[in-house]
Amino acid sequence: MAKTYDYLFKLLLIGDSGVGKTCLLFRFSEDAFNTTFISTIGIDFKIRTIELDGKKIKLQIWDTAGQERFRTITTAYYRGAMGIMLVYDITNEKSFDNIKNWIRNIEEHASSDVERMILGNKSDMNDKRQVSKEKGEKLAIDYGIKFLETSAKSSINVEEAFFTLARDIMTKLNKKMVGFSWCSHFLISQASALCGAKRGCWPKQLKGCSECSLKGQHLSLCAGEGLGALHGLITALASPSPPAAW
Repeated sequence: MAKTYDYLFKLLLIGDSGVGKTCLLFRFSEDAFNTTFISTIGIDFKIRTIELDGKKIKLQIWDTAGQERFRTITTAYYRGAMGIMLVYDITNEKSFDNIKNWIRNIEEHASSDVERMILGNKSDMNDKRQVSKEKGEKLAIDYGIKFLETSAKSSINVEEAFFTLARDIMTKLNKKMVGFSWCSHFLISQASALCGAKRGCWPKQLKGCSECSLKGQHLSLCAGEGLGALHGLITALASPSPPAAW
């Protein structure tokens, strides 16, 4: 069955219990809002496919429980995340103060280059506000993270938040793909330098880059130790989705 998307991005929603993570997820994935949500137990996810720059991006969005007793379960999902949204409730100052703790969790458990964004949720409840927008913006600036105030209930900035994070991930991927293209000319030239044609060790094959002119063809690749290491590096840094084992 042919893929119906070009990229798969795994996103994570983290933050204290009750800040509205599940409501944000449902607003974005189903354009729905429910006031009767119970606290998430462990972890759950939704999927939505969007289009950016002519590419179909499948967003797999994981909603984590905020309670301490689920922390061991939820932190296990950090490592594979490409983007993480840190959510606090503008009517709950403690949830804002805890954002620093959530950032430490990211630093301990997530990839070093994961994209991050801070969301001050429930902006529709301005009459009960405990955290000013300026405080949220300052915290984001201090950590070099983008910031938005959102409202799942009123559907304010929810689309913009997810699209912005997805676009930032796409931009980072494109930069890596430019620097570490694994199309034929690059691999073959590196194979010659690393292993030498004299070894004659070309039994392994890998499909050509889906974006280059050799799409659908197979490239002969040296199975020597040098190119094996190169292949691992390139696919890890450049591939929009994990390649088939070879």
